[in-house]
Amino acid sequence: MSGRVKPDFLSPAVDVFGVDLRGNQISKTGSSCATAIAAAVCAQFMEWAIVRKNFDVANGVDAKNTIIRDC
Repeated sequence: MSGRVKPDFLSPAVDVFGVDLRGNQISKTGSSCATAIAAAVCAQFMEWAIVRKNFDVANGVDAKNTIIRDC
């Protein structure tokens, strides 16, 4: 083992609740939901890092490393 963490992080999505185009509540499962969850986590990190000035400069590598370290 090289000591590397793979995969970088997981975002499972089973029975994720949301709203469809008609406003009805629905439950979805799959990678499309997981991608949206992971993107939201990264967006929250960027807000915390840049907007709230916790990092002078932040990028995707910073987001990944912080998420892995703090999970």
